[in-house]
Amino acid sequence: YQPELADTTIEEWLTQESGTTGYIGNTYMRDLLHKHQFSDDDLEKAKDILRTKFLIGLTTNVEESVERFDKYFGWYDNEKRSECKRKAIQKGVNKNPHDALKEDSKAWDILAEMNKWDLQLYEFIVQLYEEQGELFRTVTTEDIA
Repeated sequence: YQPELADTTIEEWLTQESGTTGYIGNTYMRDLLHKHQFSDDDLEKAKDILRTKFLIGLTTNVEESVERFDKYFGWYDNEKRSECKRKAIQKGVNKNPHDALKEDSKAWDILAEMNKWDLQLYEFIVQLYEEQGELFRTVTTEDIA
């Protein structure tokens, strides 16, 4: 928390941060590709990395995602699994309350533009999550053990 920013609007902060660093948006793309400027080819490369190297989980489907991780990594036998699951799912971790942005607001538009590559990648991530789900619907814990 930075008290000096208490009266700063999200629009002011976004404009200020973007001008200062120039690297506030597109976190997924930056992390996957280790660069800051992107093209359509970069987006396809990021999709390929996710498709071939990642098991996708979504915070919007956190319980199902954790179940998938359990099955994939064989965590059902871990004695601390229940406690971990309780802390992560039921209590939440790294969670802070904030007012939601309205989709037709200036702040929304600024964030959408700053994160245009990540937004496209996220659409693919949701699609990939659904595709990977088919693999888990046919696998039982007995198949993994």
